[in-house]
Amino acid sequence: MNVRKGLVIGSVAGCLVLSMVWVAPRMAVQAGVAGAFAAGKEGDEKGRMSLRPGEVLKELNLSAEQKSQLKEILTAERDQVRATMRDLVAARMELRGAIQKGADEKTVREKARVAAGFDSDMAVIRALLWSKANKILTSDQKRTIENRRAEAEAAWQERLDHFMNRFPDFDQLEE
Repeated sequence: MNVRKGLVIGSVAGCLVLSMVWVAPRMAVQAGVAGAFAAGKEGDEKGRMSLRPGEVLKELNLSAEQKSQLKEILTAERDQVRATMRDLVAARMELRGAIQKGADEKTVREKARVAAGFDSDMAVIRALLWSKANKILTSDQKRTIENRRAEAEAAWQERLDHFMNRFPDFDQLEE
């Protein structure tokens, strides 16, 4: 039971840190939660920059009191986070399945609308968690998070630019 509790609290803490560092609207578009972080100091095995929630938490050097308060905040919202994430993942899976099966536009739009609704719900939850957690952080800790957020945004923009530059201009294609 303690291991399970720890995993749940760790997951919710990860969600909170994710919301603090991750520029959600830019990264979440059809990407789900995969490849979320792009701001670490060293690249992963594929050469991408990565940042894990645990790294940020360690870098913040939270006091025992802050850890206790954060745990309280996360525990209070745990059930709502779990339920909403479960619904969001299911909705995204349905959307992907519909696309892969060649569903008509109306079906795809409806499934996308449902997924977007759960995505909005998660954004509200992240904002609520951030608002509560932000109150217990020091100025230095907030600055650390802001620096990481800026790094994440710059790295994400770089990856997006690289991705977009992989496609040739259509007028340059041979006929």
